[in-house]
Amino acid sequence: MHSSLEVVASTGLTMFGKQWIKMLIAIGQATLEEGRVGSTDDAGKTARIRLQLKAEKLLADCGFITSQT
Repeated sequence: MHSSLEVVASTGLTMFGKQWIKMLIAIGQATLEEGRVGSTDDAGKTARIRLQLKAEKLLADCGFITSQT
């Protein structure tokens, strides 16, 4: 899933419009709930965090959230 976001990151908003944003938000929310994405072991937790960070970065790049640094 992370690789898919990486591939279409630059064109997702152009291709899908508001649906792209809704999908990124849904991915971000799903990664917060253990068991919805990935396994419950350490590798699964790491993958969820990586996916959540990628979704947040894409939302920030689109101007929908501000950086929290």
